[in-house]
Amino acid sequence: KESHPDKNPDVDPDVANENFRRIVDAFEFLSDPTKKTRYDQYSQHSSYRQQKHRQKAEEMKRQRDVEQRRREDRRAREEKRRHQEQLKKARLVQDRVVRYSTIEELEESMMEHKPGLGLVFKKHLLVAFVGNKKTEQLVDDELLYPYPFAGAGINGILWDDVLQTAKIRFNKATPLTNKFKVPANTKSMPHFVFCKKGSRIQNCRSFRPSSDLDIFRNKLHAWIQDEMLVTNVRIVNHHRAPVRLFRYDGNRNTHQLRSTPLPPGDSVVFQMHFGDRLRVVDGNTDLYPGSPGFSIDLFENLSEKQVAGVLL
Repeated sequence: KESHPDKNPDVDPDVANENFRRIVDAFEFLSDPTKKTRYDQYSQHSSYRQQKHRQKAEEMKRQRDVEQRRREDRRAREEKRRHQEQLKKARLVQDRVVRYSTIEELEESMMEHKPGLGLVFKKHLLVAFVGNKKTEQLVDDELLYPYPFAGAGINGILWDDVLQTAKIRFNKATPLTNKFKVPANTKSMPHFVFCKKGSRIQNCRSFRPSSDLDIFRNKLHAWIQDEMLVTNVRIVNHHRAPVRLFRYDGNRNTHQLRSTPLPPGDSVVFQMHFGDRLRVVDGNTDLYPGSPGFSIDLFENLSEKQVAGVLL
């Protein structure tokens, strides 16, 4: 009775009539014993199906959670294994890091006098400034300094031939820290300096760390490899035939330097990284980087002033 349209004047007449009709139909349906039995059976079956569906969904979610934890555990184990391997490699080369305490020691072992330039570095120098024992431990055990820039390197090169790694300890401003413009408040995190071969101390570059060690390590490596150890190389083709040029980087990736062969007598300038291997193949017959040809390893040619050109 409460649902009768006459009892609900505030409700739209069409809506009130439809609601009342549905209630009457339901009452008539459930008043029939046979229909009510079918309804009860269907309701129980529907409830059972909904329960099974919920159980299946919960089981699938549980399996997804288990698989996710397994993937995370595998990644953690792989990361731990990788770090242990890198730590072993780092330990093998950490004894090659030299330590300087005075500017005189540095100048005597790493620098030479060049007319018109004064004192310049005899080879590349990478220095880690550490303000206390905790920071030094972070450099050795977490950043794995000087790995991977020591010992055997990419494409079979030896880093020690072209790059000297060093460490300088300090607890206050010294002539060394002042010379390299190292902030006196560098205590909790290390400070890195890179000096290129043939440059003066005033031209050394600094790298300031991030508080996130993984980001710090990745950015430090990228800064050294992609910014410090690069040079422009001029390539001149002195052959009678055009040649194709490929660059092999330290990750064993192959990059074609030109979409078309370099014609005879022409030259081109590319930016190359330390340790890159330049592969030259005949442009008329060889169309893939594994073709017969010859390679040029860019080991010592890291200063643009030293590289007048690569003659092919």
